[in-house]
Amino acid sequence: MAVTVGTGKFLSFVRPQSPTLARLVRYECPGSPPTLQSHRNRTTLMTTESPAAGTTEWQADYVHAHLDEQAAYLATVSASTLMQHVAENTHVLLNLKPGQSVLEVGCGNGMFLPGLAEKVFPAGRVVGVDHADAFVTEARKNAAACRHGTIISIESGDAYKLPFGNGTFDAAHCERVLMHLDDPTAAVREMARVVRAGGVVVAAEPDWPGMQFDHPDPEAFQLVYLRALRLFRQPDLGLTLFRRFSEAGLIDLKFLPATAIFTDFATIRMYGLKLEPAVEALIAEKRLPFETLRAVIPALEQASAGGTYYSTAIMHVVAGTVPR
Repeated sequence: MAVTVGTGKFLSFVRPQSPTLARLVRYECPGSPPTLQSHRNRTTLMTTESPAAGTTEWQADYVHAHLDEQAAYLATVSASTLMQHVAENTHVLLNLKPGQSVLEVGCGNGMFLPGLAEKVFPAGRVVGVDHADAFVTEARKNAAACRHGTIISIESGDAYKLPFGNGTFDAAHCERVLMHLDDPTAAVREMARVVRAGGVVVAAEPDWPGMQFDHPDPEAFQLVYLRALRLFRQPDLGLTLFRRFSEAGLIDLKFLPATAIFTDFATIRMYGLKLEPAVEALIAEKRLPFETLRAVIPALEQASAGGTYYSTAIMHVVAGTVPR
């Protein structure tokens, strides 16, 4: 069987490295975030809200103070069905070979590095970069304990100014990093700079506003959900990723999204979406009646308990080649 890989002009097919890649739609009994709205309404509602403040949980000082909590979060999310699917699709697009060198930008505590090392071992090189020194230290410990840790190194660095020369790597990758940046395209351009001509850059990002929930009160849920998305600087990054790769000068663009259906509300909490602060903020602003806003989250919990919860999500995985 083959898995579909999209390009800018048509759909082509590549043979998956494992049989599970033939299944483009995954089912997961923990839920995931979405909302009921058209793209037109999504754009209008998001741009009329005040700008996102950014994600404090990933700032270096916060990571230092909450390292165990953040490390546990990364481990749990990385092990989820959807993110395992994303990892498989990422490896298809990276198409790494033994002996190659690959950079991971925003590596966190290094969850993705052992998988990269498996692809380029024994003579290859894997380098992780993160701006949080606490993550750098943790990633080094984890790398030293993994199977091919001898070819993994981790450095402190800024996604906008990577500490490497032009064309240093055969490939570069990031996952759920660009959504937290003020200028994601600049970061993609910087990744392309450190990859050799003919090499590949791959990124995986969600489109939070494009996710879909079945909710008995779509209007109230939409209002709460969009307020909750202020947590992220670029909540729709996944949807814009293909364009941003082109703007960064990459060519031969490809995409291999990971699609999931969820039947349990618990996973929305696991992935990090926090609806409660949004409800409280909207109540304080009297945007809708108190009772209406208070009922938004319980409706999802009741649906989950009753076996009728249903939501969908897409993680966009995009690849581009550095021009020769």
